[in-house]
Amino acid sequence: MDRNIVSWLVLVVFTSLVVNVLTEIPHDFNKVMVLQNQEEFENLINTKHVAVVYYYKREVARIRHFFKEFDKSAEYLAVYGVVSGIVDCRVDGTNLPTICQKNGIEHSIYTYRDGEELLILDLETMFDVNSIMSNVLQLVLLHEVPIIQNRADMEEMIDKNKGKTDVIFSYQKAIGTYEHRIFMEVAFAYQDKYAFAVTTERDAVESLRESDQISQSSMAAIWALHCKDITESYGNCIDVKYKGKMDLPSLAKYLRSMTLPKFITINNGYEMIPYAKENLDCLYLVYDTATQKEIDGVLQNYKYFFHGIVGIVLVNMNSVQEPVKNKYSHVTLPGIGLKRADEDDVGFMASEWSGHTVAEFITENILYTKPEFNGEASVPPSDTEYIDMKNDDNNDRTKYNLPSIEDVETQDDQVADSVFRLAKQAMSLNTVSTLTDQTYSQTITNSSLLMVLFYIPFDAKSMAFLRAYGEASELLVDNSTPNVLARMNCYDWTDVCGKENVFTYPTIRVFKKGKYIEDYNGLLDTQAVVRTIRLLQIGSPIKLHSSEKVMDFIDGRLPANISQLTNTSILGVFDSSHKTELSAFSKIAKQYMKTIVFGVTDSTTAKTKSPAIIIIRHNDPFQKDSSLTSDFSTDSIAEFIENNRLPVLPELTAYRFPDLFKRGKPLVILFLDEPVSSDIKETLANIAKSRKFTQFTFCWMDITSNRGIGEKILNSYTQSSRVPAISIVNNKKGDVYNYPGASTEFSESKLIKWFNEVLSKMVEPSKTLPNGDWKPSGRSYDFLSMMDYEAEHGQPPELINNEEISYEGDQEARPEEVETEELEARAELIQLGNSRLYHTAKDRKSDDTITDKTPTEEHPADKTTQHPADKTEPMKDEL
Repeated sequence: MDRNIVSWLVLVVFTSLVVNVLTEIPHDFNKVMVLQNQEEFENLINTKHVAVVYYYKREVARIRHFFKEFDKSAEYLAVYGVVSGIVDCRVDGTNLPTICQKNGIEHSIYTYRDGEELLILDLETMFDVNSIMSNVLQLVLLHEVPIIQNRADMEEMIDKNKGKTDVIFSYQKAIGTYEHRIFMEVAFAYQDKYAFAVTTERDAVESLRESDQISQSSMAAIWALHCKDITESYGNCIDVKYKGKMDLPSLAKYLRSMTLPKFITINNGYEMIPYAKENLDCLYLVYDTATQKEIDGVLQNYKYFFHGIVGIVLVNMNSVQEPVKNKYSHVTLPGIGLKRADEDDVGFMASEWSGHTVAEFITENILYTKPEFNGEASVPPSDTEYIDMKNDDNNDRTKYNLPSIEDVETQDDQVADSVFRLAKQAMSLNTVSTLTDQTYSQTITNSSLLMVLFYIPFDAKSMAFLRAYGEASELLVDNSTPNVLARMNCYDWTDVCGKENVFTYPTIRVFKKGKYIEDYNGLLDTQAVVRTIRLLQIGSPIKLHSSEKVMDFIDGRLPANISQLTNTSILGVFDSSHKTELSAFSKIAKQYMKTIVFGVTDSTTAKTKSPAIIIIRHNDPFQKDSSLTSDFSTDSIAEFIENNRLPVLPELTAYRFPDLFKRGKPLVILFLDEPVSSDIKETLANIAKSRKFTQFTFCWMDITSNRGIGEKILNSYTQSSRVPAISIVNNKKGDVYNYPGASTEFSESKLIKWFNEVLSKMVEPSKTLPNGDWKPSGRSYDFLSMMDYEAEHGQPPELINNEEISYEGDQEARPEEVETEELEARAELIQLGNSRLYHTAKDRKSDDTITDKTPTEEHPADKTTQHPADKTEPMKDEL
């Protein structure tokens, strides 16, 4: 054959192969429709359901991974009526959608309904099945699950549902997470039973119970707002925070259990308990006519808080027939007992009935024993449990201390891990000024107040704070003043940072009127930065020229909104003859101006003697103020402020702990469950206020707040969750003394006696805390042992990669039983949602046929009565 013909054939074949490679989408789609022409495209987007379309113009970063996740998502989305398609915009021809000509279209995903464009989603936010599913389901249920923007919108939605339906409300860290997906899936199933809403704004939920527990790391929180029973427009919906596991089976079970009655009354000859089908524990309340009032009180306090978690069964001994009466004849009336779901018998309280003993029984048996309340997701077993190695090799590895790759290279820095997980969520840095070597000096000189963050982009702590820093800047935006937060990337501008002697990261410095003031050493937290800047903008001390302003300052009304910035105000009263004292006061005011607001006036205006310094603690219910009337040296004033700026009995929190710990005194910690133990708190506050035990620092912890941290600490000290309890903890020595008295023996005299015994060493420590080692949590490579291994075997050791034997499928390793349980829950929810969507005739009976107000087949109308407690207004703050 002619050589030219052969060359031509080779060229033709090669060209055809190249063209084929260039025009073929780099994924074999199974569930996503590959749209070939304009007609197929029009048919897809004109569907009455939501259509999701991606326009493929060129290869972009991570597109192959997206195609894989998009195809998997399409299968799930199809059951919700969502259709998914992809248009290859690279194909030659005129029969393509005109939108293919749009610039940058390959970086977005488009959604349609009835031919109308709904929303354009950023490709960067659609990185896995969860993010795709949750974003699209939010569109599908846009009217059923509105996105609430602020607190006013939330209150409006709540008012609209009062007397109509209960509300399931969720805070989500971001749209597109696993938590958001499962919330949307249960909303799809129960949209005809409850009103759903979601928000990503923390301010929108600040009025809800335990919303203060939402931290920067919180991914989601869910509340059930009981609005259906509200009969008056001014009545408040009872809000109960969901504390179960944040996974689909647990959340689905919770909402399913919420469709059961809050309580049932047994007054016939047999028991048919509807809570059994959901495997719920049951709280039994046994009473007669004479003791019904006590039962009403318990029912009022707990019926909403236990709804969906624990069933409540009422037994009226005056109306039940003999078989039931005989069964509970041993119970002293009124009686309270608990029946575990996996047990046959009811365990009744043995103590004499009182408000305290009932609360204690419920606390010990329900609130802090059920695993649903721990709020912790199940953790799959470690991959190392599944390693199957040859015995000889295993022995060698043990002999030479050879770890696996995961033992060493798995991220054990929690901050770095969180930063990595949040990397796909864009930071809000538009209002943070970016400084360079050209703008640094000029920006500082021209700014009346400026905070500068020095950071490097590969430092986890820097990047974690940079996100919070950006959020703080948005909260500080004011059209009347320039930006007060700026940042300097020390990896880009090493010369600038070197001249400023910045060698640790992050470093935060404050400048006023072009001059360096000091480094910021407070919490690396959004709100902490906002409070600091606001206080610096106020400036201290404030001159108070009238008695009205002095009173406003003392009452926390001056400066405006000061209670949102600090709980402490300090008033200095000095006359013209007190120049030395005023100078020392002003010097101290500059030292504390980032955390405390200072005011100054004279004795005539303040109507008190001078010189004097008065500390006002706005949030202290036990002692509002303290005074200093002598020794006004700077050291004396500083010591006075440190000893008195906190409340007499402050709450021990993660934010407050540094202030308490640096006093260097043993902590007296009162563990309680508010408001049950509030009287004991007042007793301890009186002892602290007396100043008889200045050797101690007094504080308290609510074991139900802060994700149960208080309960965990109490358990570590006493191996019990019984409250109230008092422990004295000497962190320097590690000694722990637990108050030995019973819950009824917290009198002031007995506590004082015990404190004196501890101080005089008449009692031994109840426990000694172990010495902690500050060392890496993971293993490291032992290179000397690796060299010894190589010398013996003639080759370096092979490092085992545990990922080769980890779970297949999802990005996260999940045990098969966990995956199966979630799939079953999802299938049930989809079936439930579809049945309700397509069979909702007006005369269709609701699934909610079993309620505390409606008779059931198991409880006939002529034998079941509504308990009087269900008619009265619920008391929100009793629990």
